[in-house]
Amino acid sequence: MVTSLPDPLARCRPPVVMHKLTNQIFALLVIPLLIAAALFGALYLKLTELEKHLMVGNETTDSLSRAMVVLNDVWVGSGTLMLWRATRDDRLLEEAQSQVETMKEHLRELKEAPHSPEIDKFAARIEDMEKSVGTFCELSLQPYSVNAMRSASKFRALTRRLSNSSFNVINSEIARVKDYSAQDNRLTAIIQGMLVGSLGIILVLMVGGFLFSLAFSRKWNILLRNTSLIAAGKPLSPPISSKDELGMLDRALREMAQELASAREREMSLIDMTAEVICSLDPVGRLSEINPAVKKRFGFEPADVKGMNVTALLHPEERQEMRDNLRRCMESQGHLTCTNRLRKYDGGYAFVEWSMRWSERDGRFFCVVLDITARVEADRLKQEVLSMVSHDLRTPLTSIKLALDCTKEGVFGPLNQAGLATMGNAQSSADYLINMINDLLDIEKDEAGGLTLYKELVDVLEVLQAAVDTVKPDANSKNIRIEIHCDEVEAMLDVDRIRRTLVNLLGNAIKFSEAGSRINLACRKHPAANILRFSVRDFGSGIPAEKLGFVFEKYRQVGTGSDGERKGSGLGLAICKRLVEAHGGTIGVVSRIGEGSEFWFELPRSSA
Repeated sequence: MVTSLPDPLARCRPPVVMHKLTNQIFALLVIPLLIAAALFGALYLKLTELEKHLMVGNETTDSLSRAMVVLNDVWVGSGTLMLWRATRDDRLLEEAQSQVETMKEHLRELKEAPHSPEIDKFAARIEDMEKSVGTFCELSLQPYSVNAMRSASKFRALTRRLSNSSFNVINSEIARVKDYSAQDNRLTAIIQGMLVGSLGIILVLMVGGFLFSLAFSRKWNILLRNTSLIAAGKPLSPPISSKDELGMLDRALREMAQELASAREREMSLIDMTAEVICSLDPVGRLSEINPAVKKRFGFEPADVKGMNVTALLHPEERQEMRDNLRRCMESQGHLTCTNRLRKYDGGYAFVEWSMRWSERDGRFFCVVLDITARVEADRLKQEVLSMVSHDLRTPLTSIKLALDCTKEGVFGPLNQAGLATMGNAQSSADYLINMINDLLDIEKDEAGGLTLYKELVDVLEVLQAAVDTVKPDANSKNIRIEIHCDEVEAMLDVDRIRRTLVNLLGNAIKFSEAGSRINLACRKHPAANILRFSVRDFGSGIPAEKLGFVFEKYRQVGTGSDGERKGSGLGLAICKRLVEAHGGTIGVVSRIGEGSEFWFELPRSSA
């Protein structure tokens, strides 16, 4: 049965859930808009209907007013006719006729204006009556007759019908006005209800939005507080129980806090288990945290030194210097290294090296304290050994070399061939020891900053020839030919130091070259820059590519493991590098296995 392995990326994938917070925000925004749109739509329809009712009511009122004006004209004209009939005053007849014309004009306006069917009936009665007025007037001028009586009777009948019709029009229009008024009141009540409902809905939505904002603000404040607590490494607030995005973010923060706590525990475990002292200082230099290594290194319990100013543990002569170093480290916002003496629990002092860095975010110094007492003691012993080598070893060797030279030259008497060969071997051994001592002393001087150059303007070809003359006996012993290729050039050089560099490189090439081969020694001017390039090319076994980076280190032997390699001290190439760099130059090597090596260095021609 195949068991599926857990997916390590599963925690990184977002879970498939409904974004409830997004839905809530969407609902709070969209639902009020939809409700408002529906309410405004309904309110618009009702207001349109109310406006229409008001318009019809206004038209009805206007029709009723015009009908009353026409009716008034009729009654006034009828009364004037009756007076004319009784008095036969022509002025009253003219006034009646003028009143009829006015009534016609008002009737025309009534018919042209919007009106109800009852108004049409009322207008027809008026027109009938208007037609009978002329007949009534003509018959009224005649003496008493049956036709006149009939005309008068007909006029009275028209007057009664007009009166009834006018009452019907008035009652009908008043009823219409009341009906529209009732509808207007109903629409007004509906609109008021809609407005009250809208206010209620808005109030409910405001309360909902307020409660939502309170819940959101509470969750958001918990998240913000938790981020600060995570940064401080303190316990988190109670979890958010919701399943929305804020709840998911809270759970993610808690997982991150657990991971950070685990990482912090692992980090503290590593710090506690390390053999070196690691500590933190506040801005004034008080120890705020320190690992248990202080007990092993200096004898103090961590609790005994916490809160103590670190300068109190230093030698009195170095306390102010430590304060200055802390200030410079804080101002530079970078890394600083210093050494001083730190008091141990037993009262003695240990030499320590401080490696400190100021953290602006944490407001603390983070320091690693290395006990370098053994290294300081080793340096002291080394200086004593170098002093002994310089004075107690090199001087006797120089005397022995001088005695060997005198003996070989026959100062103390002639030697046979065996004696001369022995003296030659003894001279080579003495030269080798003296050169090795000089290399060692020069390297230590360079490391201490005490290597001084004595430059002079020289012919470079003469320097190359002198170096070749120095190694010629070794080259002749292996039948190796040294070819010189040099441009005519002069340069400011320390002749002895550059000659030693060339001698070391030539001697190295001779050791790794086969008998009967050749070595190329060259010096070329750079075509564009004021630089000289020296090179020593051999055709020996070569150097493995993985060892090329170590050829100029002290006491390192690189190559193929040949006999020549094992004869060296490992100082020759190291002193070459120091001497070249002291001249402001660079040195390097190019090599291939089986094809040989080319050591080169470049120097400025007029370096001061």
